[in-house]
Amino acid sequence: MFNKIHYRIEDNNNQIVASTFSEDEIDIINYIHLENQIIEYKNKKYRAGVIVNKNRKIYAISSSKDIIKSSKTFKTFLNILKDFSIELYKFKSLISDTISKQFDILVHNLVSINAHNIQEIYNIIPQNELSNSIRDKKKFIRNKINSNLDKTAIALLKIMKNNNAIKSEFSVYKKLFEKNPQLNFKNHNIHRVLMNIFYSFFPDFTDKNIYVDVKPSQLKAFFDYESIHVAFFHILENATKYIQPNSNFNIFFEDLLDEVKIIFSMNSLIIESEEIDLIFNEGYSGNLAKKLDKDGHGIGMSRVRRIIELNNGNIQVQIGDRIDDLYQENKFIISLKKEGYIR
Repeated sequence: MFNKIHYRIEDNNNQIVASTFSEDEIDIINYIHLENQIIEYKNKKYRAGVIVNKNRKIYAISSSKDIIKSSKTFKTFLNILKDFSIELYKFKSLISDTISKQFDILVHNLVSINAHNIQEIYNIIPQNELSNSIRDKKKFIRNKINSNLDKTAIALLKIMKNNNAIKSEFSVYKKLFEKNPQLNFKNHNIHRVLMNIFYSFFPDFTDKNIYVDVKPSQLKAFFDYESIHVAFFHILENATKYIQPNSNFNIFFEDLLDEVKIIFSMNSLIIESEEIDLIFNEGYSGNLAKKLDKDGHGIGMSRVRRIIELNNGNIQVQIGDRIDDLYQENKFIISLKKEGYIR
């Protein structure tokens, strides 16, 4: 019976919160002034009504003969809708806040990454010198680069990493926050995919005197390249932040019947046993990271888990022996399915 009644809920700014009105019924609200009335609209008879509930307007209409005859049924539906609208409005506000928060994070990160790129350029070519009236700017820039080849090479690698970060931000937003994310599953050589992102992080590991050992492998798994690329990016970015200086970073692969494991093994900041699951919660940063002022937005590992799960895989953290008061042996293990084993 109630599916014969159409409704429209507006907030106090006349913005639609929810509506089942058809396009032909939109203008009918201009003729509804009472809680329960019979109106003629486009040569058709309707029972209609409007109520105001906590700064929200709720319209309901029906052209059903049964509803037109039964004022009581219509009033019952309108009262149910009134109660429902309160919860619906809360839910919509929550969803809007979540989307707004994610968009604010995206903008903040893009602005920050762009600033880093600009700074890398100015490290080679100082802004004040570039701003001076130089007739042949092309020659001036070429001379600056030639006199600082090592510095330029490092800056370009960092800019490449930052551009990967920008790509990562857009990919995450598209894959995680779209209603129906497009995933392109194919067989990929995992070592090759990892190294495509790894090269841009080498300056960061070099700065900390980290010996990186990525074992060779020809193993393949079945996944969406773009999203796994993002997951690897966040794993490596976290590694550069939390790894122990002057230590080793080992990455190796395990071949199982139905899946491939990628193991990132390092000495990094202590993770308490009760934090193992918490570090995958959005907004959470480890206790030690906070104390050392190394905590970020707490979204990296949350995104990694969600991306891996989108690809029918999983991620685990294994904590080992403590090195000292700051560092311990940690392993981050990503498992990805082989083709033919996805259910």
